[in-house]
Amino acid sequence: MINPGSRNGDSAAAEAVQHLQPLGPLHVFQVDETDAARQAILEHGGPQTRVVLGGGDGTLTCLVDAVLETASTLGVLPMGTANDFARSLGLPDNIPDAAAIITADNVRRVDVGRVNGKAFLNAVGIGVGPKVTRELDADAKQHLGVLAYPVSLASAIRRSRPFRVQIDVDGETHEARCIQVTIGNGIHYGGGMTIHEDARLDDGQLTVICVRQQSSWRLARRFLALRWGELSNDPDLLVLRGRGVRVTTRKSMPASADGELSSETPLDCVCRRKELRVLAPLVEEHGGAV
Repeated sequence: MINPGSRNGDSAAAEAVQHLQPLGPLHVFQVDETDAARQAILEHGGPQTRVVLGGGDGTLTCLVDAVLETASTLGVLPMGTANDFARSLGLPDNIPDAAAIITADNVRRVDVGRVNGKAFLNAVGIGVGPKVTRELDADAKQHLGVLAYPVSLASAIRRSRPFRVQIDVDGETHEARCIQVTIGNGIHYGGGMTIHEDARLDDGQLTVICVRQQSSWRLARRFLALRWGELSNDPDLLVLRGRGVRVTTRKSMPASADGELSSETPLDCVCRRKELRVLAPLVEEHGGAV
């Protein structure tokens, strides 16, 4: 299934199909409408079926519930702008090499996050994140590529207002005044940011990053630490890890998951360990991309 609206979905579609021919009989779909795409997966998917999705993180998140419902194995062709889930898996960023990973048939099991019952792969957030999601349009992604993310982030930070939040992680309660809360399931999010240097895709843990209220200058100084996930011992950041996370705010706030506006607070998040079968490079149990 190929999303022609993703950054490289239209131009790379024929190439992708060509490189997947060794798999055997193919059913090829253009993902123009999400409900129709889900229905096609439910109709054709199954334990012996590979569902190969060509698109970005938004495409994957919209359709992963259908993949899980059919117990299909997921293949990923990174055709979007950020491709954070593909990066977390250690997939090549070009179609021939990514297709070769799929045809090699190496299956790994990775975690899936759920927010208010819906699956997400990378991260869900409130505060600055949803503002970035609103500002990122197709034209910006097409012309700026992954640079569209920091440009939109800078604009969103200037317009952000702090809010009070209560975060419950595995039964422990924390309160803070912040401008952003991010709950990460994978390793990467937001156009190449790293949720935490110790994060893995199969550790059964969610990572919570709460960016406390601070000046734009102080936040800019922390950008590299935030980008690479080197977050230890920083008083302006609250870093928590656990399997279950509940986020509540005084007023309902919109939340974005993997670059798509999808829910609102309160958020009930849980990590489902190794719920998803995915075709990806094999790695050592405690090394590599996982």
